Amino acid sequence: MNLNILHHKPVVPRKNDIKSNFQKWMFWDVDMGKLSIKEDKFFIIDRVLSGSMENPKYLEQLDKMFSRQDIINVAKSSRSIRGNESIRFIANRYGMDPKSFKQYIPNL
Repeated sequence: MNLNILHHKPVVPRKNDIKSNFQKWMFWDVDMGKLSIKEDKFFIIDRVLSGSMENPKYLEQLDKMFSRQDIINVAKSSRSIRGNESIRFIANRYGMDPKSFKQYIPNL
């Protein structure tokens, strides 16, 4: 009997693995494999919110990885989330006032 078979663990993508949850184009300028969920939390959330292009699939992944409050805090302080339509979409999803976003332009 081959004992190596008994100790072999199948490779299953982890829930918190950036590479398996998000597209490379969202993190085009960094090595996704080196991102830490804890240490790079602000960067990851900001990048996904600003690059989600209103695609709920990416926001659902973000919700699984980070707390709602962390996502809201990053959204409020982000200068990368632009365009009133995108801001309204994110604000609606997380129960926020669009005016709480730094890049929101009222009356537009």
